[in-house]
Amino acid sequence: MQTETLSSSDAPDNRHTVSGLEESAHFSIGILFMQNIARLAKPLTALLLLPAIMACAPMSHRQQNTAVGAGVGAVAGSILTGGSTLGTLGGAAIGGVIGNGTDGRSRRR
Repeated sequence: MQTETLSSSDAPDNRHTVSGLEESAHFSIGILFMQNIARLAKPLTALLLLPAIMACAPMSHRQQNTAVGAGVGAVAGSILTGGSTLGTLGGAAIGGVIGNGTDGRSRRR
């Protein structure tokens, strides 16, 4: 088997350009974009969740417990199963059932 070596003048140019910018320039633009998105993530999330939170106002206490249980269960199921859809849905279902069964008061024996 014969191998061939390339001299530096024969080596292909590894700099790729897209729309006239070198790859490193696109990388820098991508970093700036991601930093701005990360900075805006919390306020945008709060703004998007505000209508959902306000929608819980006319709910009964049991309905609120069910919704909270489903949300917590979905997050827990997602974390425990590594983000699988089935784990998230199963956690939401189990959390909703548990939330529906609680009345928010401590039970006395």
